[in-house]
Amino acid sequence: MRTLSIAHRSQEKSVKRHSLLTEEVQAFFAQHLSSAVLEVFPDWQGILLACEELAESVWIVRTVQDGQQLHAATGQPALLLADLLAQKGRDFAEAWQALRPRLIFSRGEGLEKGEGTHEEVVRKRTKEHG
Repeated sequence: MRTLSIAHRSQEKSVKRHSLLTEEVQAFFAQHLSSAVLEVFPDWQGILLACEELAESVWIVRTVQDGQQLHAATGQPALLLADLLAQKGRDFAEAWQALRPRLIFSRGEGLEKGEGTHEEVVRKRTKEHG
């Protein structure tokens, strides 16, 4: 069984730094969330994915900084949405093996610091891979 929770930025801390969700992101979340949830929380900080296959809960975030903040607050590691979407088409075990080294922790382990937002990471990795 999979469960999802959403971490929402408080209004005073909210900064319009994320563009509208791409079709790819919307399609991914449509498998797990009602579209109304993302409409209510358009500036979400993280979505906590918990499933038996993982044996742990993982935050799905748009930036490394969000992942570090959520890990510090909850003790749950995070993954960049861009890294998760890059696993499209792989079976769960293979995808999880590739994602595990990319986990984000509050002390900066895992993903390199400063890689940026989901959109910046997608542009960078698309450029790297042609």
